[in-house]
Amino acid sequence: MTDITQLDPRALMAFVAIYEESSVTGAANRLKMTQQGMSGTLARLRSVFKEPLFVRVPHGVSSTPYADTLYPRILNAIESLEGLLAPEVFDPGKLKGILRIATSDYALSVMVRPLFQRLRKLAPHLKLAILPLKIEQLISQMRAGEVDLALTVPEFLPNNLYATKLFSDHYKCAFRKGHPLATKKLTIEEFCSVEHLLVAPNGTNMESGTDRVLAQTGHTRTVGLAVPSFLAAEPLLVSTDLLGILPARLLGSASESLFVTDPPVAIPSFDIVCAWPERLQTDPSNRWIRQILQTLILSPEDQK
Repeated sequence: MTDITQLDPRALMAFVAIYEESSVTGAANRLKMTQQGMSGTLARLRSVFKEPLFVRVPHGVSSTPYADTLYPRILNAIESLEGLLAPEVFDPGKLKGILRIATSDYALSVMVRPLFQRLRKLAPHLKLAILPLKIEQLISQMRAGEVDLALTVPEFLPNNLYATKLFSDHYKCAFRKGHPLATKKLTIEEFCSVEHLLVAPNGTNMESGTDRVLAQTGHTRTVGLAVPSFLAAEPLLVSTDLLGILPARLLGSASESLFVTDPPVAIPSFDIVCAWPERLQTDPSNRWIRQILQTLILSPEDQK
């Protein structure tokens, strides 16, 4: 069996140089090698191919018929090797397969529709799959290639993921338009006088950041109903006298069915981040999707 390790790129380039220059000396000058070094490389090529390749003539060397057949094949081999080092030209229009994003229902409501519409224009062959966000399984899912990106709040993310902030959102009060408080500017006493709806993904904690802010002012509220999903909040608020504290961007699309106003206390805002595993840090398609996500952020008014 031929020892392929003797055919390093330098030896292949030496063959091409000798062939095109018809001179060992000219090839050595072209590749900035010594004549002795070029002669040694030619000897190695002859040993590998078991063929003279070039014969002496009065003004240099002439290729053998076998070398004539090798020349285009070696040119192709060099071109292929050079292609390994050339930067890949990324074309989103050629993207295929499935992009898998794990997300909360909030990010699903706010971001997936504009993302899908953008992908249909720029990457029409790419399919989009939205998966439920399972923080405790996220690392293993990303390692297994089951999840490509995750959209969530930074507090939920494991430490060993890459992440970038996409946008911030703040909270608003929302209740049905016929609610007794719907025409008033809420006071803190009115805010605390009605039952509240709380979005609690784990379903076990009936308190949130709102309660901690109220406690600092010496007030408390009554949570009458806790639901695990933001998507369940709007129909419940429309059909009851419950008051909900919901993200402003989410309420941008619900303004026709709900009365929306500012809360009487300053409730801390929150960030949404995009996270991905180390194995996709330099992946061109994943990096392109991350850039797309950062351009999708609309104001609540734009999402009406």
